[in-house]
Amino acid sequence: MTDTSLPAVLETEIFGPVSIPGSMAMTTELAAVVERAAELSRQSRAPNTRRAYRSAWKQYAAWCARFGFEPLGADPAIVALHLSDISKRLAVSTVQLRLAAIISAHRLLGLQLDGRHHAIASVLGGAIREKGKAPTRQAKPVRTSVLHRLAAACPDTHVGIRDRAMLLLGFGAACRRSELVALRINDVRLEERGAIVTIRRSKTDQAGEGAVVAIHGSDDPIDDVRVALAEWLAIRGRSTHARRGVPLSDDERAGEAHLFCALSKTGRPLGRKLSDYAVVRMIKEAALRANIDPEGYSGHSLRSGLATSASADGASLAEIMDQGRWRSVDMAKRYVRDEEVWKNAASKALVGRRTKDGE
Repeated sequence: MTDTSLPAVLETEIFGPVSIPGSMAMTTELAAVVERAAELSRQSRAPNTRRAYRSAWKQYAAWCARFGFEPLGADPAIVALHLSDISKRLAVSTVQLRLAAIISAHRLLGLQLDGRHHAIASVLGGAIREKGKAPTRQAKPVRTSVLHRLAAACPDTHVGIRDRAMLLLGFGAACRRSELVALRINDVRLEERGAIVTIRRSKTDQAGEGAVVAIHGSDDPIDDVRVALAEWLAIRGRSTHARRGVPLSDDERAGEAHLFCALSKTGRPLGRKLSDYAVVRMIKEAALRANIDPEGYSGHSLRSGLATSASADGASLAEIMDQGRWRSVDMAKRYVRDEEVWKNAASKALVGRRTKDGE
């Protein structure tokens, strides 16, 4: 096929505009192949990863333009220079993410960039030695005692009833915030012993194999996920589209509407999916109502709280991994590390002992 006059910039969903190197002979057929690869690349990554990659590529391309380098030159030395420059102000983990984005952009166009090249490896190694690989900052866990206070502080309004259900389900199923807002009505089933929740897709399950999680009910109605979900589902069923004779949407009729949705100022369900950040805001606002300092709590606090509380209650690491759908033992251990530190502290044997002979 003959070369076709194509734009010097290819629009991609994941990286945004990507400048085509002048050395690449872009035919119409190749352009179609590249666009197909870009679409598959987009679908293979979670939305947060796509946003991070897009930002990383935009900044790398701007850096290259400033110094007159070709962003897609597949030159490890140039990439190493960029990583060295940004390592002055960014954490090592962020520098590594930037590298992953740059490599991915090259692969998108069939270009080989060796991320293990000695020039790149030496810069990353130096950054780690210079800064030290600080432990990832963990979200402050919502432990069971805190969860009770948060749930009790939710008002008996439509917003409060929704938030209480989100808190108890998010904790019990050890949900990531993206998993919590992605739940559909059909993903929840109430039973005598508690609630069964289906997590269709997650950060570590991009193929959508799904997982089923059981959440036991509580004797205290404040903490009982069955009560909270039943109250919210009674409200959620009053869809805004069902009023005044307007027919239900196909999703609502099939139970495929989002379980937790936005509400109008009067508390009417709007059906619109909540954002990830709505989970963060909900936790912090509940903390303020419960007279708890919200500092340190995040959208991950429910997930980490389940792991920490279960560990304190004697659950095994395997049981915690199963409930939270962790595939990596090392990753799961990060969530129970603080509790294990207290369990294994030798100082506990000394607490309450009297000193002898005035020593």
